[in-house]
Amino acid sequence: MKIRLDALEIQGIEQKTEDPNLELKQFLEKLAKNEVKEKEVTTSQEPQKEIEKPVSTPKIPSIEHTNPTNYVLHLITNKSMTSRDIQITLKKSREHTSRLMKKLFEEGLVQRNTETKPYTYSITEKGMAKVEEVETSPTVA
Repeated sequence: MKIRLDALEIQGIEQKTEDPNLELKQFLEKLAKNEVKEKEVTTSQEPQKEIEKPVSTPKIPSIEHTNPTNYVLHLITNKSMTSRDIQITLKKSREHTSRLMKKLFEEGLVQRNTETKPYTYSITEKGMAKVEEVETSPTVA
């Protein structure tokens, strides 16, 4: 070991006696004394965008959804609809919607177009009379 130290001294290389973490210790001391200013981290908030969801159900303000028969008659007043469209709007099962449409067809309130698959339903004169009757007579709850 002695020989090695002598060789290092001859070459001009000095052995470091300093602590390798000296810089870190000095920085922490300054930080403790509040001499070093911390870098401010700025966070920018982007305005949140509200995504409007497309609504597939038609707006019918004058009718309550308590009676599905009246509601369906209002739905098909402006345009004919398939049973699937009516099912989605009513949020009922396929079976429930099919039974309801069959009942309305047998009562003569709707007309079934059997030329296209799936069948489309449109309102008849009898159905229009029922819609007008429901709109004019207020329901008492």
